Amino acid sequence: MSHSTVLASDREEEGFAPLVDQVTNQQIEADNVVLLVARHQYYQPPPNEIVEILLSGTGKAYAFRDGKLNEVVWNRPAVDSVLYLTYEDGGTYAYKPGTTWYHVIGETSIVEQVSDDTWRFDFRFP
Repeated sequence: MSHSTVLASDREEEGFAPLVDQVTNQQIEADNVVLLVARHQYYQPPPNEIVEILLSGTGKAYAFRDGKLNEVVWNRPAVDSVLYLTYEDGGTYAYKPGTTWYHVIGETSIVEQVSDDTWRFDFRFP
């Protein structure tokens, strides 16, 4: 699965380009892509803003592998715990062996299924 970056904010004018490693000049690829939905809050508000991402406890997540989306739950019981994914029923989500790319979005982000095989994630903060 490869990744793209939005180049324009207007949906009518959106364009996408591959995300490229600046050292190797190779396109970034991953076997698993996971979007974690987590609470963001200001540790220090603007103009010298520092944002804290609260990644302990549980939260909604979207895991992509083999071209399919799985709505899952991220779990991190304590700040020194390893993050893992489960299904809503508590069963463990199995990652595909290989590389995993994580991306964190805010709880107020807009998530929509555009078509059967297309999802749109619009990051919003706070």
